[in-house]
Amino acid sequence: MPKNILQDVIASRRKGGFIANAEMSNAAGGPYAEESSVKKYILWLIVAALVVFLLFSFAVIFSGATITVTPRHQDVSLNATFSAHKRALDNQTTLPFDIMNIEEIAEKTVPATGSETIHEKAYGDIIIYNNYSSQSQKLIKNTRFETPDGKIFRIQKSITVPGKTGAGANAAPGSVVTTVYANEEGPAFNVGLVDFTIPGLKGSPMYSGFYARSKTPMAGGFSGVRKIVSETDRQAAETELKKIAQDKLMQRVNQEKPEGFILYEDGVSVDFINESDKVVASSVAASNNTATMRVRAVLHSIIFNKQDLSRHIAEKAIDNFDGSAVTISNLDTLHFTLLNKENTPFTDVESISFMLAGPTSVVWVVDENGLKDKLAGTPKSEFQKIMGGFLNIERAEVSIKPFWKTNFPVNGDTIKITVIKPAS
Repeated sequence: MPKNILQDVIASRRKGGFIANAEMSNAAGGPYAEESSVKKYILWLIVAALVVFLLFSFAVIFSGATITVTPRHQDVSLNATFSAHKRALDNQTTLPFDIMNIEEIAEKTVPATGSETIHEKAYGDIIIYNNYSSQSQKLIKNTRFETPDGKIFRIQKSITVPGKTGAGANAAPGSVVTTVYANEEGPAFNVGLVDFTIPGLKGSPMYSGFYARSKTPMAGGFSGVRKIVSETDRQAAETELKKIAQDKLMQRVNQEKPEGFILYEDGVSVDFINESDKVVASSVAASNNTATMRVRAVLHSIIFNKQDLSRHIAEKAIDNFDGSAVTISNLDTLHFTLLNKENTPFTDVESISFMLAGPTSVVWVVDENGLKDKLAGTPKSEFQKIMGGFLNIERAEVSIKPFWKTNFPVNGDTIKITVIKPAS
């Protein structure tokens, strides 16, 4: 049978190719597979190490301790009388207080609908000179001073003019400032800056040695009918201005009182000074038929340091109080009554008596820094023993991170103290 040479060759190649591919496939299952497994193993080791590193890093970063404490407290129903004294420089007062002063001015333009007949003398300030001798000279009440055009002004009380000093080119006359009043009423005596002689000394050597010069113009002289604010309008305006000024002061006093201090409404006094008279005179004289009413209000307030007052309340309300630092959160809601207020001069008061009444709670202050110092670096098992030394703490709980830590952090700054408000 004749051979098909071409078919045999093709078959052989296919066979050979098949065998060769099979061998290569077997070979790949050997060293190549082992190398891939090693790489996977190394990769997993790296991932595991990275996870461990991250966990350790988070543990370090977020490590610390939190102490939650409930301070010691005692509820009291307060109704007691207290004495206090103005704070001294040595700060030895048992219960000191301070006085806070603030000022407010309120103004209002009102119509000048009334009228009155007025006769007023002009007045102003002059400087009297003694260039006569080094000896001082007394000028008696009603001594006359004359302007160049013959207008007479008088002093209303006796004064002494100092003697001159120095000699020759260095000589300087003695001088004194005083107020003089016109000898007559009316606007004719409203004069500007002028020189004055002393008629009573005329004919004596002292006449040329004693003289005066204006320090201010002479003003205020008036005679006739002048528009004024009616009494009804004045009273209504003053009442309104006083309320405006007082409301502003009460708002300011609470905003401006020092940090850590407290004040009570019954410990506040407001003085009112009516400054309208001179303003009314000048405004109405200008013939605009209106006047500016002005009230100046000065507030005086007794203020207490909160720590001082809290400790003093505890001493009054708690038997055998240990003198520890305490706080009273509702100081501002206690009812304060200043005793004998109507006779208390707020501007220079040295001591006061007052009553405080109302329910409150005295809370002992926790020494947070001292607690951190005691706990830093100590075993957690010592926690209850250490807390027993802090008598101002009623209850405490601890949490340390990470959870496997058995000691408090050595760095006290990483220990957080949370003080919770005691339940009343």
